[in-house]
Amino acid sequence: MLGDLSRLGAITPERASSFRARITAAKYADRIPLPPESQNTTGMPEELRVPLIAWALARDSHPAAGLALLFQHLQPVPLAVVDRALGKDMRAWLVQAGILDEDVGVVRARLRMVVADGVFIWSDDVAAGREAVMTPGPTTADLIDLLPVKLSGSFLDVGTGPGTLALVAARRGADRVVATDISERAVALTRFNAAFNGLTVDVRAGDLLAPVAGERFDWVMSQPPYVSHPSDQPGVTFLHGGQKGDELAFRLLGDLGMHLRPRGVALVLFDSPVRQNATLDARVREAVGPALDISVFSQGGLGPDRQALGYAALADPTFGDAYREAAVRYRAHLLRQGINEVTHSLVLVRAADGAGHSGWTMSLVVARFPNDWNEVRSFLKGIDLAVAGEDAIASAHVRPREGAMVVIEREPGGARDAEVRSIRFGAASVALDRELTQAGGVIFDLLASESSVASVIERFASAMERPAADVRPLVTSFVRDCLLRALLVPD
Repeated sequence: MLGDLSRLGAITPERASSFRARITAAKYADRIPLPPESQNTTGMPEELRVPLIAWALARDSHPAAGLALLFQHLQPVPLAVVDRALGKDMRAWLVQAGILDEDVGVVRARLRMVVADGVFIWSDDVAAGREAVMTPGPTTADLIDLLPVKLSGSFLDVGTGPGTLALVAARRGADRVVATDISERAVALTRFNAAFNGLTVDVRAGDLLAPVAGERFDWVMSQPPYVSHPSDQPGVTFLHGGQKGDELAFRLLGDLGMHLRPRGVALVLFDSPVRQNATLDARVREAVGPALDISVFSQGGLGPDRQALGYAALADPTFGDAYREAAVRYRAHLLRQGINEVTHSLVLVRAADGAGHSGWTMSLVVARFPNDWNEVRSFLKGIDLAVAGEDAIASAHVRPREGAMVVIEREPGGARDAEVRSIRFGAASVALDRELTQAGGVIFDLLASESSVASVIERFASAMERPAADVRPLVTSFVRDCLLRALLVPD
């Protein structure tokens, strides 16, 4: 059952500050999500790990363990443990606010609480009902990582949920922060979370970008609902994105151009079923129009069986009859929709800074998404250089991305001219591996020691005993391709 939000006004700014200080001192954010005893279960789905996590936390005498059991996992905690961690007065006004319930000798939380980048986020148990407001998870953390540590300009969080991205943006210094959500409960929780953290966010109710009609922003971020919605299942606000799952995300992409300021950036994270007749980057381009720059970073998503089981677990975390029925219902729906493969994708859209701009499109299948804004900025700078033309590339300074390795493979006893050279990065890189021709290997080696492309052209021409003008197109073409694959980055 959803918690009652009407009593949250009992938490004054002074009480919120006191709570944050106590939770921080208890090292709550450092203690969760897993205690040492259950590390060997990390390969399992979260729902299957909950019993062991709860058991381990219950055995842990550290105050943060009791708080994690109470607020993170919504498990009953002995009254004495709660009072030791929070104090009787704090426990009393949390009960008054409807966040805690007391029973005989135990206390339960009616709202979840996590700490994201120093911001305290209150949300619902996803099993509490169709209008529940979902707790930020790993994919939300991926988007947080992409925000600059010091943020400037205006920021819009579309489909804000409990307000996580908007609140982090406000904490990192954005000049103006707006958050939208179609769920009135999400709007109420975001407003409460903003007040609880002492942050200013303009929270508006409405569908996607409708509440900000006519406004433009420097930053737009969104993780819209993207789960495929069976027609015979009630819709869940935070979960379902349309019959195939990505309809809501593409509706958002189609309107982004009207809401980005010059050089403004939008980042949208969602899953999308693979279509046989159109690539994802082509569909994104069609949605956003010709004038915006587009980068699509994609990873393999869950197969249909894993999808069905995961969504069923959200419907019934107890794994009872409702879970079994939902799993079959979801799997049958995916079969009817022809969904056999899904990509997990981060779409970056950037507005131009001048008239008449025709945007570029870049698509990369990556082992991981970019780690932070510096990596994204470096990638964008590289693409801008790659599409700027031969003269711009020839006068630039570039270097191999950190971690690049030139790998030489040769069959045992094979001839030297039969060896294969390639640039490789490891499994956790955003860059794409590339096989090298003999000439490409020489050029890459030169780039590793000499960042000036002009100097590389001269040295390569000397090595080939040819005029620099003759080898210039070959070198700049190689550099362009490596920039597009994120193998090289501009200095």
